[in-house]
Amino acid sequence: MVVKVHIRGILKSEKPYLEDHWCQFDASMVFFLWISVDLISVRNSGHSPRHGNRTPDRTSLFPNDPNVNETYEPFGYSQLTTKGKKTQYEIGRYLRETYGDFIPAQYTPDAVYAISTNFKRTKMCLELVLAGLFPPLESDIFTESLNWQPIPFNVEQQEELIGIPLIYCSNFVRQYYKFMLSLEGKEMLDSYQNLYQQLSNYSGLAVTSPDEVLDVFETLESEQYYGLELLEWTSEILTTGKFLIKILDVSVITILFVFSRFIKLLTIPDCTSFCEIDKFAEQIADDFPGMADICTFTGELM
Repeated sequence: MVVKVHIRGILKSEKPYLEDHWCQFDASMVFFLWISVDLISVRNSGHSPRHGNRTPDRTSLFPNDPNVNETYEPFGYSQLTTKGKKTQYEIGRYLRETYGDFIPAQYTPDAVYAISTNFKRTKMCLELVLAGLFPPLESDIFTESLNWQPIPFNVEQQEELIGIPLIYCSNFVRQYYKFMLSLEGKEMLDSYQNLYQQLSNYSGLAVTSPDEVLDVFETLESEQYYGLELLEWTSEILTTGKFLIKILDVSVITILFVFSRFIKLLTIPDCTSFCEIDKFAEQIADDFPGMADICTFTGELM
């Protein structure tokens, strides 16, 4: 959906996105997904935080980085920092304060199901969130000097629910590069050539893809939160990266707002307003994951 908005424009183009039937369908799906997630989070206290502040990945460092020799001891590369640990713990406390009426005060095996990806930093994050969410009651304390209790959690073994598919899933990687090599994908990539060139000149890397832009951005952001001194050019890159993320959020919110004000009966392309479920499934079959899309990578990643 975001790619379509980018290619066609929202309103000012020959075939603007907001006048396309698929836009109406996309917006409906996003709206119902948004409502579903919101209801689930309130009813089941579902929460899916990303990891807190961390050190940069070793593989994302760039030649012209003045901090390239920093070892980030005692944390190491790609690991949660002290600030990140505090952030995750406070998330747990916030959940307790906000959803305390829905979550039992005392931990029991049926009180929560917690799952993490297989990274050291994400497993540590989940432990911290659970510590803030379930502070021990008096009957839970087993050592007076320790205001903590162990809460078990699960590690996703096949990376099929909350993992990053670009890391482990060959099917996803194949589809990703299929799009990137398509005409639509190339048009999107070409629109960022100035950014690629700017980043290449500054970083010393040959930046040619969104992945490499993200690597530089996340490295700079991690170094900034770690308290390291950054070069002058990095402020513009960090601002641009955060701006692009905000654009993405605002685009979705704007579309939801537009279609919540002007509700009308829509016709699904190549079907009817009341499309039979089998016909609808057939329409989206090429874009809907099936058994052939399952990925089975196992093992701790970092």
